[in-house]
Amino acid sequence: MTIESRVLQWEQSIRSDEKDQILVVAEQSDGNIVGFACGGREREGKLSYDGELYAIYLLKEAQQTGIGQQLAERVVHHLHALNMRNLIIWALERNSACRFYEKMGGIPVHTQSVRIGGQELIEVGYSWEDLKSFGNVGLSGV
Repeated sequence: MTIESRVLQWEQSIRSDEKDQILVVAEQSDGNIVGFACGGREREGKLSYDGELYAIYLLKEAQQTGIGQQLAERVVHHLHALNMRNLIIWALERNSACRFYEKMGGIPVHTQSVRIGGQELIEVGYSWEDLKSFGNVGLSGV
């Protein structure tokens, strides 16, 4: 994956009028972006999940600082405000982020094969059957 291969996709996403999608960025006080998260309605329609955390990414120096949790919770709060009840996120099986999703309450419920860069890899689908149970999002009173 390269920046060039994603530029058009990101431009379309940022300019989109889709109200059910959200893109959140984290930046340092000097304006440098250190991470992002995005989500919206579940994209494939094969599974019974309302929402999907499409992507979350942090620069190495921003990992394990709580920023990832804040980004993810912001996306989940937006999805909950749109009356979405549950959520799925897909992660490569050997991705260290899997531990993050488990810490946030995600339960591995599905696996699927995906081809990336000419390699067959396994993705794990982590689910939250109730968005109110996501991390420390505190949606129970909403």
